[in-house]
Amino acid sequence: MIETRFKETEIGSIPEGWAAKILGDFFEIGSSKRVMQYQWKSQGIPFLRAREIVSLFNNTPFSQPIYISETLYNSLKELYGVPAKGDILVTGVGTLGIPYVVKGYKPFYYKDGNLICLHNMGPIVSKYIYYQLLYPIVKKQIENTGAGSTVGTFTIDKARTVIFPCPDYEEQQKIADALTSVDELISGIKELIEKKRSIKDGAMSELLTGRKRLPEFDEPWVTKSLNEIGTIFPNNCLSRDQLCSTGTIRDIHYGDILTRFGSIVDASNEDLPYIKPELEEKFLYRESIEQGDIIFADTAEDETVGKAIELINVSDRIVSGLHTIWFRPSFKFAERFLGYILNSNVFHYQIPPLASGVKVCSISKPSLLNLKVSYPLNIEEQQAIADILTSMDSEIEALENKLHKYEQIKQGMMQQLLTGKIR
Repeated sequence: MIETRFKETEIGSIPEGWAAKILGDFFEIGSSKRVMQYQWKSQGIPFLRAREIVSLFNNTPFSQPIYISETLYNSLKELYGVPAKGDILVTGVGTLGIPYVVKGYKPFYYKDGNLICLHNMGPIVSKYIYYQLLYPIVKKQIENTGAGSTVGTFTIDKARTVIFPCPDYEEQQKIADALTSVDELISGIKELIEKKRSIKDGAMSELLTGRKRLPEFDEPWVTKSLNEIGTIFPNNCLSRDQLCSTGTIRDIHYGDILTRFGSIVDASNEDLPYIKPELEEKFLYRESIEQGDIIFADTAEDETVGKAIELINVSDRIVSGLHTIWFRPSFKFAERFLGYILNSNVFHYQIPPLASGVKVCSISKPSLLNLKVSYPLNIEEQQAIADILTSMDSEIEALENKLHKYEQIKQGMMQQLLTGKIR
């Protein structure tokens, strides 16, 4: 560690040995001629827009890959040039300032207006600038570009004047290497999580359909409607504004089912919201959720409508909230089995044809009760299946916790390294 002395600059305190520089000092900044939609192809040279850069940043697949012909690519390359290895593409519309460092694997073209190209003229480490573009010192300068306008844009002229803290080249490289190492670790964990999720999805499609039977079980499965195996209880219509963080009666809100919860919710270990104290009286003598009850989200903006959770380890009073359907089986199922099978593809594929609405989809209680579910009569087989899937979920959860830990470490490293607080 080196004890750092700081000096004040237009971007705040930076180490005495660093300088406040502008991107235009090191990069030739420009864009390219727009490619019209009629020139798009289904194969050829990859064509990147802002949305593809966001996908690359988030490690998500392109929604619809686009290409241009090799002839057009060569023409544009000759007239306007194309990004080279070490150049940085930055989104100029939508989500402003998302960067991508060109790796030089294969030729591609980028769209005018949506993307700005920082062509590295040196001496500067592109990956160091990549991380500075993501840190508040620089990021806020980019975001403020669109302040006060309906659609923010990050322009070539603005890019030239963006100020960043600049150490010498060797220190830039060391900072970039340190942050790249933790990024690679994070990427590896994300890939492993996706692999484990894919394995679990495959196990669910085999075990929850009876296509693959566990060796010790051979008794028949049955198929019944939800109406034949359970009963619906009334939910409430309390909004988020009517919930709080303390109280005596907890509430299952459909938004939490869709965004926070997996198939199984451990009520003893989950941070569930409470009904505001002044509203509790009307619920004191009503039925409350019991162990093994199922709560469906009856409304969603996409195909997640009908997502379900099974409640386990229930001890406090819990009620079923806004846009939910509260279902209780009439006879015993193995713990966690219904939670998994009611979220399986084999069950869920029945929902979309029955859902109504355009922007927001909903399923009614009568429609839900008519849905069919197949299950083994032997509770021990149900439990064995649920145990296998729970073990997989636990492994995925452990990896997600590890991922969260390293993402926090990365944020701390950026805060220290990109400001020179630690050198």
